Amino acid sequence: MPDSYDWEHEANSEGGSRAAKVPPGEHDLAVMKIIHDDKDGMPWTSKAGDPQMMLIYVDRESRECADFITLSKRAGWKLAALLSAMGHDMAEFTRRDMKPQDFAAPDVAEEWLQSQVFRARVGYVRRGGKEYAEVTPIRPEPKPAVASDIDDIPL
Repeated sequence: MPDSYDWEHEANSEGGSRAAKVPPGEHDLAVMKIIHDDKDGMPWTSKAGDPQMMLIYVDRESRECADFITLSKRAGWKLAALLSAMGHDMAEFTRRDMKPQDFAAPDVAEEWLQSQVFRARVGYVRRGGKEYAEVTPIRPEPKPAVASDIDDIPL
């Protein structure tokens, strides 16, 4: 039947979420899901052809928002800001000679991002008749030195 509805495909597709949206403001978020492919199984790419991934975030009240991250050297600042806000050591990525494009591999993205919690400012913008979340990670403030830390510094 050429015009039939593919129930099995639709039951297993990503589709839109019915969860409540994270409201604008500052929130603790966790990466709930990482999606690399569109509903047709094609990898997400930017207009320039760079790989992308969609991250689905959830807050403490199970509200959700989604954000795209382009995995390129030019757009890597967004991924770096997210990883830093999660508390990852940026020098570790340099030591491992990792590039933003490495996160196009699902196992790499899951290792570093899945279930990680971070603080972010969430806002929304309208483009092309659709509303999109703008998620801005907030880097944690450095912890002040305490006397026991100072004792460990070789003088």
